Amino acid sequence: MDRSHARRDGLAVLRRAIEIDQRHFPETLHRFFIVNAPFVLKAVWALVAPWLDPHTQTKIQIFGGGLEASGAAAALRAEIDDENLPAFLGGACRCPGGCVPVPQALRKRL
Repeated sequence: MDRSHARRDGLAVLRRAIEIDQRHFPETLHRFFIVNAPFVLKAVWALVAPWLDPHTQTKIQIFGGGLEASGAAAALRAEIDDENLPAFLGGACRCPGGCVPVPQALRKRL
């Protein structure tokens, strides 16, 4: 695995991008959910979160593990009506072809 993006220069670029985004687009994000996140993503989040405005931090939720065990299902249902939430995320939506274009390889793990 290439870890060059995690070096100091890479993190500095990421930090600058976050600062620009917050300055010019502060209210474009309503909520952001990451479900079934690997441990490494949660660790990176712990490094990146302090760079974000506290208000922005509250809009982002990262869940590891299963939908119910991590609390992801409840958090998603609190923000998204059940009929609009895809079945693979614990909702009732079963649109032909899928509600969200997720590669089949990922759906097998959900």
